[in-house]
Amino acid sequence: MTPGPFSPGHLARTRAVRNCVAATAAFVGVALASTAMAFPIDMRIFTGANQGWLSYGVDATHPVLPADPANGGHNANNWASNEYDDSGWAAARVPYPNPRPPEDFIPAASCGPGCTPTQAQFMWHDPAGTSDGATGVTNAYFRKEFFLPVGSDTLPLQAIARIQVDDDFQFFVNGNSVYLNADQGNAGNVYTLDFSQYLLQNASNVIAIHAVDGGWPNGYPRGYEDVLMDARIRTVDEPGGMPLLGLALVGLTATRRGKPRHAGDAPSPGPIGQETGRG
Repeated sequence: MTPGPFSPGHLARTRAVRNCVAATAAFVGVALASTAMAFPIDMRIFTGANQGWLSYGVDATHPVLPADPANGGHNANNWASNEYDDSGWAAARVPYPNPRPPEDFIPAASCGPGCTPTQAQFMWHDPAGTSDGATGVTNAYFRKEFFLPVGSDTLPLQAIARIQVDDDFQFFVNGNSVYLNADQGNAGNVYTLDFSQYLLQNASNVIAIHAVDGGWPNGYPRGYEDVLMDARIRTVDEPGGMPLLGLALVGLTATRRGKPRHAGDAPSPGPIGQETGRG
Protein backbone atom coordinates (compact mmCIF):
# COMPACT_ATOMS: atom_id res chain seq x y z
CA MET A 1 0.00 0.00 0.00
CA THR A 2 1.32 3.44 -0.90
CA PRO A 3 1.84 5.57 2.24
CA GLY A 4 -0.65 8.46 2.45
CA PRO A 5 0.26 12.10 3.08
CA PHE A 6 -0.52 11.68 6.75
CA SER A 7 1.37 8.47 7.32
CA PRO A 8 4.05 8.56 10.08
CA GLY A 9 6.86 8.12 7.56
CA HIS A 10 5.68 10.94 5.31
CA LEU A 11 5.19 13.29 8.25
CA ALA A 12 8.67 12.49 9.55
CA ARG A 13 10.22 13.26 6.15
CA THR A 14 8.23 16.50 5.93
CA ARG A 15 9.47 17.56 9.35
CA ALA A 16 13.04 16.70 8.38
CA VAL A 17 12.87 18.85 5.24
CA ARG A 18 11.29 21.71 7.20
CA ASN A 19 13.97 21.49 9.89
CA CYS A 20 16.72 21.47 7.25
CA VAL A 21 15.32 24.61 5.61
CA ALA A 22 14.91 26.33 8.97
CA ALA A 23 18.44 25.41 10.04
CA THR A 24 19.85 26.73 6.76
CA ALA A 25 17.93 30.00 7.17
CA ALA A 26 19.20 30.27 10.73
CA PHE A 27 22.80 29.70 9.68
CA VAL A 28 22.60 32.24 6.86
CA GLY A 29 20.81 34.73 9.08
CA VAL A 30 23.37 34.46 11.86
CA ALA A 31 26.24 34.72 9.38
CA LEU A 32 24.79 37.80 7.68
CA ALA A 33 23.79 39.43 10.94
CA SER A 34 27.18 38.88 12.50
CA THR A 35 28.86 40.23 9.35
CA ALA A 36 26.65 43.31 9.42
CA MET A 37 27.46 44.04 13.06
CA ALA A 38 31.07 42.85 13.27
CA PHE A 39 34.45 44.36 12.50
CA PRO A 40 33.85 47.86 13.90
CA ILE A 41 36.60 50.33 12.99
CA ASP A 42 37.14 53.66 14.72
CA MET A 43 40.60 55.12 14.30
CA ARG A 44 42.17 58.56 14.28
CA ILE A 45 44.99 59.75 12.03
CA PHE A 46 46.36 63.08 13.17
CA THR A 47 49.41 65.31 13.03
CA GLY A 48 51.07 64.51 16.31
CA ALA A 49 54.39 63.59 17.88
CA ASN A 50 55.50 60.01 17.30
CA GLN A 51 52.77 59.45 14.70
CA GLY A 52 55.15 58.53 11.88
CA TRP A 53 54.85 61.67 9.76
CA LEU A 54 57.70 62.22 7.30
CA SER A 55 58.51 65.53 5.63
CA TYR A 56 60.57 67.06 2.87
CA GLY A 57 61.17 70.76 2.27
CA VAL A 58 61.78 72.41 -1.08
CA ASP A 59 64.01 75.48 -0.96
CA ALA A 60 67.11 76.89 -2.61
CA THR A 61 69.20 74.05 -1.20
CA HIS A 62 66.74 71.32 -2.20
CA PRO A 63 64.83 72.69 -5.22
CA VAL A 64 63.02 69.44 -6.09
CA LEU A 65 61.73 66.32 -4.38
CA PRO A 66 64.03 63.29 -4.34
CA ALA A 67 63.61 61.30 -7.54
CA ASP A 68 62.22 57.78 -7.34
CA PRO A 69 63.46 56.13 -10.55
CA ALA A 70 61.71 52.87 -9.75
CA ASN A 71 58.37 54.66 -9.81
CA GLY A 72 58.60 57.16 -12.61
CA GLY A 73 61.09 59.70 -11.30
CA HIS A 74 59.27 63.00 -10.82
CA ASN A 75 56.18 62.04 -12.75
CA ALA A 76 53.00 63.80 -11.64
CA ASN A 77 52.19 63.12 -8.00
CA ASN A 78 53.99 59.83 -7.52
CA TRP A 79 55.53 61.22 -4.32
CA ALA A 80 52.06 60.85 -2.75
CA SER A 81 51.59 57.21 -3.81
CA ASN A 82 51.97 54.05 -1.76
CA GLU A 83 54.96 52.85 -3.78
CA TYR A 84 57.10 55.96 -3.46
CA ASP A 85 60.44 55.51 -1.70
CA ASP A 86 60.51 58.08 1.11
CA SER A 87 63.60 56.70 2.84
CA GLY A 88 65.40 60.01 2.20
CA TRP A 89 62.78 62.06 4.03
CA ALA A 90 63.09 63.42 7.55
CA ALA A 91 60.75 63.12 10.49
CA ALA A 92 58.35 66.05 10.51
CA ARG A 93 58.68 68.53 13.35
CA VAL A 94 55.68 68.08 15.63
CA PRO A 95 54.72 70.16 17.55
CA TYR A 96 55.70 73.18 15.50
CA PRO A 97 55.57 76.65 17.10
CA ASN A 98 52.27 78.50 16.71
CA PRO A 99 50.68 81.18 18.88
CA ARG A 100 47.23 79.54 18.85
CA PRO A 101 46.19 76.19 20.34
CA PRO A 102 45.01 73.44 17.93
CA GLU A 103 41.60 73.35 19.67
CA ASP A 104 40.87 76.79 18.24
CA PHE A 105 40.71 75.17 14.82
CA ILE A 106 39.50 71.63 15.56
CA PRO A 107 36.95 71.40 18.38
CA ALA A 108 35.96 67.92 19.59
CA ALA A 109 32.33 68.17 18.49
CA SER A 110 33.28 68.55 14.84
CA CYS A 111 34.21 64.91 14.17
CA GLY A 112 30.92 63.16 14.89
CA PRO A 113 29.24 61.20 17.69
CA GLY A 114 31.52 59.87 20.39
CA CYS A 115 34.42 62.02 19.24
CA THR A 116 37.10 62.85 21.80
CA PRO A 117 39.08 66.11 21.87
CA THR A 118 41.70 66.35 19.17
CA GLN A 119 45.25 65.27 19.84
CA ALA A 120 46.47 66.97 16.68
CA GLN A 121 49.41 69.37 16.87
CA PHE A 122 50.89 71.82 14.40
CA MET A 123 53.47 70.33 12.01
CA TRP A 124 56.03 71.55 9.48
CA HIS A 125 59.29 70.52 7.85
CA ASP A 126 62.08 71.62 10.15
CA PRO A 127 64.61 68.81 10.69
CA ALA A 128 67.07 71.16 12.41
CA GLY A 129 64.37 72.30 14.83
CA THR A 130 65.44 75.93 14.56
CA SER A 131 62.37 77.67 13.17
CA ASP A 132 60.28 79.93 15.39
CA GLY A 133 57.16 78.99 13.43
CA ALA A 134 57.56 81.74 10.82
CA THR A 135 60.97 81.05 9.30
CA GLY A 136 60.53 77.59 7.78
CA VAL A 137 60.61 76.53 4.14
CA THR A 138 57.84 77.82 1.90
CA ASN A 139 57.06 74.42 0.33
CA ALA A 140 56.71 71.37 2.57
CA TYR A 141 55.68 67.84 1.69
CA PHE A 142 54.33 65.30 4.18
CA ARG A 143 53.59 61.58 4.14
CA LYS A 144 51.95 59.33 6.70
CA GLU A 145 51.58 55.57 6.18
CA PHE A 146 49.10 53.51 8.16
CA PHE A 147 47.45 50.10 8.00
CA LEU A 148 43.68 49.86 7.74
CA PRO A 149 42.31 46.49 8.89
CA VAL A 150 39.62 44.69 6.99
CA GLY A 151 36.13 45.69 7.99
CA SER A 152 32.82 44.38 6.71
CA ASP A 153 31.44 44.56 3.21
CA THR A 154 28.06 45.45 4.70
CA LEU A 155 29.34 48.23 6.97
CA PRO A 156 30.49 51.24 4.94
CA LEU A 157 33.56 53.16 5.98
CA GLN A 158 33.37 56.85 6.64
CA ALA A 159 36.65 58.76 6.51
CA ILE A 160 36.57 62.48 7.31
CA ALA A 161 39.62 64.73 7.64
CA ARG A 162 39.59 68.16 9.21
CA ILE A 163 42.59 70.11 8.02
CA GLN A 164 43.98 73.61 8.48
CA VAL A 165 47.06 74.81 6.61
CA ASP A 166 48.89 78.11 6.63
CA ASP A 167 48.47 78.86 3.75
CA ASP A 168 47.54 76.68 0.73
CA PHE A 169 47.66 72.91 0.29
CA GLN A 170 46.85 69.82 -1.73
CA PHE A 171 45.57 66.71 0.06
CA PHE A 172 46.20 63.18 -1.27
CA VAL A 173 45.19 59.66 -0.28
CA ASN A 174 47.03 56.75 -1.90
CA GLY A 175 48.23 59.00 -4.71
CA ASN A 176 44.76 60.38 -5.46
CA SER A 177 44.24 64.12 -5.21
CA VAL A 178 41.30 64.62 -2.86
CA TYR A 179 41.33 68.41 -2.59
CA LEU A 180 43.33 71.43 -3.71
CA ASN A 181 43.09 74.71 -1.83
CA ALA A 182 44.78 77.50 -3.79
CA ASP A 183 43.06 80.62 -2.50
CA GLN A 184 46.35 82.41 -1.78
CA GLY A 185 45.76 82.65 1.94
CA ASN A 186 42.86 82.38 4.40
CA ALA A 187 45.07 80.37 6.73
CA GLY A 188 42.44 80.23 9.46
CA ASN A 189 40.01 78.14 7.42
CA VAL A 190 39.38 74.54 8.42
CA TYR A 191 38.40 72.18 5.60
CA THR A 192 36.30 69.05 6.15
CA LEU A 193 37.18 66.47 3.50
CA ASP A 194 35.64 63.06 2.84
CA PHE A 195 38.25 60.59 1.57
CA SER A 196 36.33 57.35 2.15
CA GLN A 197 36.41 56.23 -1.48
CA TYR A 198 40.21 56.27 -1.68
CA LEU A 199 40.97 53.92 1.21
CA LEU A 200 42.27 50.37 0.90
CA GLN A 201 41.10 47.83 3.47
CA ASN A 202 43.45 45.18 4.82
CA ALA A 203 46.29 47.14 3.25
CA SER A 204 48.74 49.96 3.76
CA ASN A 205 47.45 53.48 3.04
CA VAL A 206 49.26 56.78 2.58
CA ILE A 207 48.00 60.26 3.41
CA ALA A 208 50.10 62.97 1.79
CA ILE A 209 49.98 66.75 1.99
CA HIS A 210 51.75 69.42 -0.04
CA ALA A 211 51.65 72.64 1.98
CA VAL A 212 52.67 76.08 0.75
CA ASP A 213 53.34 79.18 2.81
CA GLY A 214 52.14 82.37 1.12
CA GLY A 215 50.24 81.19 -1.93
CA TRP A 216 49.98 78.28 -4.36
CA PRO A 217 51.97 76.98 -6.13
CA ASN A 218 55.43 78.38 -5.38
CA GLY A 219 54.89 80.14 -2.09
CA TYR A 220 56.71 82.94 -0.31
CA PRO A 221 57.39 83.76 3.35
CA ARG A 222 54.29 85.23 4.99
CA GLY A 223 54.00 84.98 8.74
CA TYR A 224 53.50 81.58 10.30
CA GLU A 225 53.42 78.28 8.44
CA ASP A 226 51.81 75.05 9.63
CA VAL A 227 49.78 71.93 8.89
CA LEU A 228 47.14 70.71 11.32
CA MET A 229 45.04 67.62 10.57
CA ASP A 230 42.75 65.27 12.44
CA ALA A 231 41.04 62.46 10.52
CA ARG A 232 38.57 59.89 11.77
CA ILE A 233 38.02 56.58 9.97
CA ARG A 234 35.12 54.49 11.21
CA THR A 235 32.48 52.00 10.19
CA VAL A 236 28.98 53.42 10.14
CA ASP A 237 26.10 51.28 11.40
CA GLU A 238 23.49 50.46 8.79
CA PRO A 239 19.88 49.57 9.48
CA GLY A 240 19.50 45.96 8.47
CA GLY A 241 21.73 44.19 10.93
CA MET A 242 18.92 43.68 13.43
CA PRO A 243 16.37 42.34 10.89
CA LEU A 244 18.95 39.82 9.77
CA LEU A 245 19.49 38.78 13.36
CA GLY A 246 15.73 38.49 13.74
CA LEU A 247 15.65 36.16 10.73
CA ALA A 248 18.32 34.05 12.37
CA LEU A 249 16.40 33.82 15.64
CA VAL A 250 13.20 32.88 13.84
CA GLY A 251 15.08 30.13 12.03
CA LEU A 252 16.59 28.81 15.22
CA THR A 253 13.20 28.83 16.95
CA ALA A 254 11.61 26.98 14.05
CA THR A 255 14.40 24.42 14.16
CA ARG A 256 13.92 23.76 17.85
CA ARG A 257 10.14 23.60 17.67
CA GLY A 258 10.21 21.35 14.62
CA LYS A 259 12.20 18.59 16.31
CA PRO A 260 10.02 15.47 16.49
CA ARG A 261 9.12 14.35 19.99
CA HIS A 262 8.95 10.73 21.00
CA ALA A 263 7.44 8.95 23.95
CA GLY A 264 9.76 9.13 26.91
CA ASP A 265 11.51 12.32 25.76
CA ALA A 266 12.21 14.84 28.49
CA PRO A 267 10.19 18.09 28.28
CA SER A 268 11.82 20.77 26.16
CA PRO A 269 13.33 23.58 28.24
CA GLY A 270 11.20 26.70 28.31
CA PRO A 271 12.36 30.28 28.00
CA ILE A 272 14.98 31.44 30.49
CA GLY A 273 13.33 32.37 33.77
CA GLN A 274 10.16 30.45 32.98
CA GLU A 275 9.42 27.08 34.58
CA THR A 276 8.45 24.25 32.21
CA GLY A 277 5.30 22.25 32.82
CA ARG A 278 5.41 18.94 34.60
CA GLY A 279 2.89 16.20 34.05
